[in-house]
Amino acid sequence: MEAWQDGSFQWWFKMNPRLLADLVMLVHFAWILFILAGLFFARRRRWLAWAHLASLATILVLNLAGWYCPLTLLEFWLRGLDPAAPAYPGSFLFVYLDRLVYLRVPEAWLRLAGGAWAAVNLAG
Repeated sequence: MEAWQDGSFQWWFKMNPRLLADLVMLVHFAWILFILAGLFFARRRRWLAWAHLASLATILVLNLAGWYCPLTLLEFWLRGLDPAAPAYPGSFLFVYLDRLVYLRVPEAWLRLAGGAWAAVNLAG
């Protein structure tokens, strides 16, 4: 903990916050895929079923409480650290994954769909 407090880890964030934000978006996309397709893989592997169940419970809590995903908040925070925000909105990864991770539909629809998908998976 002392190394974090003295600032020796700050170079990670100063290095390239846009690259770190893209990495978070990639993890976010993988997590969304796991939420959507994890049921098919979880039927064969019991340990994966527990991970999928925990992911679904997280989605349910986030949707019912009206909170944003922590990965979204982390990504936006990292993007805000970039001192030289380019005229181009982001990297290749950002431009294309952004359209998949952050669908352009009303938030209420996303929350309803996320809650319904979690409920269907938990019931099945």
